[in-house]
Amino acid sequence: MKMLRITLFFLIFFIHSYVQAKEYKSVHGFIINLDEEYLYTSPLVMNDIINNTQSEFADMFPDFDHFKNSMKVLKGQEYNVEYIVEVKDPYSSNNITITSDNLKDFPQWQDANLNEESIDTICASSEIEYSALWSKPVRFKKCIIHPKIKNSIFLEMDGIVANTQVSQLLLFENGKMYIFSLTCSNKCKQWKKVFSNTINSIKFN
Repeated sequence: MKMLRITLFFLIFFIHSYVQAKEYKSVHGFIINLDEEYLYTSPLVMNDIINNTQSEFADMFPDFDHFKNSMKVLKGQEYNVEYIVEVKDPYSSNNITITSDNLKDFPQWQDANLNEESIDTICASSEIEYSALWSKPVRFKKCIIHPKIKNSIFLEMDGIVANTQVSQLLLFENGKMYIFSLTCSNKCKQWKKVFSNTINSIKFN
């Protein structure tokens, strides 16, 4: 009887997990699993994001004009942004974005020898790059080689917008740099779990 209960428990758990998790194919060439409580959006084109950036958001950025001008260098590029949002609260500031770039366009990453000896130097130079882009000092709370995902760096920092936290995975694969970014202002513990589950489910086609 005890064994039957254990078997039944695992069967229910498996069915529940199967029903709750969906598999999504990204335009960036990989597949991820995502709980049904979250929505995987169609890609947004960077041109549209830049063109629709409104001045009423200016107070949220340390230097709004600099930030917007920095983003303009991405215009005309095939730079699709995919979003993961919560179904019941899709317009909150909590979300995950997914983008990718050709690694050849980023020689500092293409030539980086990613290992435990070089990671400190890579992190230090990355802080300089982020600070220049965000127009404010950026200090990583965590910058490590991801222990489970090959060829990747995991970052944690304060967000560009006040009272937000950012976690990122920079994944180098197939001649590309894939950037997974979590931004959260509340429910960060919940969203960090979603982020961890998402990046650990990545499967390339």
